[in-house]
Amino acid sequence: MGTEPARVERDREGTALSFAWDFGDGTSGIGAVVPHVFLAASSAPQSFNVKLTATDADGASASTTLLVSANNSPPLVTITSIYDGQLYPMDAKTIFPLEAQISDAEHAADQLSCGWKVLLHHNTHEHPEPTDPVCSSQAVITPLGCGEDTFWYEIRLTVTDAAGLATVETVSMYPDCKGVLACSADLTGDGQVASDDLAILLGAWGSFAGPADLDGDGLVGAGDLGTLLGAWGDCP
Repeated sequence: MGTEPARVERDREGTALSFAWDFGDGTSGIGAVVPHVFLAASSAPQSFNVKLTATDADGASASTTLLVSANNSPPLVTITSIYDGQLYPMDAKTIFPLEAQISDAEHAADQLSCGWKVLLHHNTHEHPEPTDPVCSSQAVITPLGCGEDTFWYEIRLTVTDAAGLATVETVSMYPDCKGVLACSADLTGDGQVASDDLAILLGAWGSFAGPADLDGDGLVGAGDLGTLLGAWGDCP
């Protein structure tokens, strides 16, 4: 039985490519696939910037980099003030708080950096707003949608630790085209606030955001229970 020939990587013109690695720790390698072991100087987080350069037969080259962080894990991030799939009202601009639960196993809070970004999606393109470099912010949502064009908002939070590892958390918000927010305590959507809605709220008790967070404070609790009981009965 013959051996399988080595795979040759080629560019879009069909010419063979050569690969050179710089592992960021004083060592290098040649080839498309190169095993490498990173050795940290201590048990503390240590980062290595790995660079790969691909060169074709004519000498044209391109490079890409990748961060390898030893003894480290990325931040844990949960957006708590809004939830994925949340509706925004269509009668006026609305200010939504941007809050999140953030933690990191290797870094203190003052060693983490945050960046909130609001992107308005319009049909097949998007309109990004400038990144807000804070961990607690707010978003002004304009009532766009419900017409021929498709609009929705993406809220993106990026949290980066001191060693360079980052976590990105996103939620999407959509226009309230069916007037659901006029009776937000109707969690089942059957036109009335009753015991089945109460059961959903109690089942979500203590969780972050979600449809049962009726008062929008980021936590399902007593305030939401009061809102639901106050709306008891048929929806307007």
